[in-house]
Amino acid sequence: MPNSGVPYEEIYRAAAHEVGHAMVSAALGVPVYYVVIHRDGSGLSETDVPRSPIVDLKLTLGGYFAEAVAEGEVPSFKGMTMLASNEDDLEDVGRILQDKRLKPEIALPKAVEWVDEFFRMPANYQRLKYLAKKLAKTRYLGGTYFNLRRRA
Repeated sequence: MPNSGVPYEEIYRAAAHEVGHAMVSAALGVPVYYVVIHRDGSGLSETDVPRSPIVDLKLTLGGYFAEAVAEGEVPSFKGMTMLASNEDDLEDVGRILQDKRLKPEIALPKAVEWVDEFFRMPANYQRLKYLAKKLAKTRYLGGTYFNLRRRA
């Protein structure tokens, strides 16, 4: 893809973010259709609709965690407020936590713990870095890079 004028570091950060959403989505059984990085450096992970608010919460947190992990940072949470660089995800987390079926004081810490453990697994960490670099270079990855293959 031609150089869009967006620095590689920003493209890579966006790629890691979107790959994080997609990896968590696939791990939770929510199919991934594709992941794309646009010319302006913004990204999109197109997935099926999550089946529950807790799955939706984990999927949303996956992007933020992956972005931080890929940059070598430790994702930060202060009380119930996520210190994220992506305002859309913060809004999504707030929206999800308003679901009447969730108790935020229980749901958020459990979701954070699950996503944190997911990206601390060496295989997932290595796959995140590999796919983020690949997405930053090609700007598109199909769902086959993420969806778990089921053996008959």
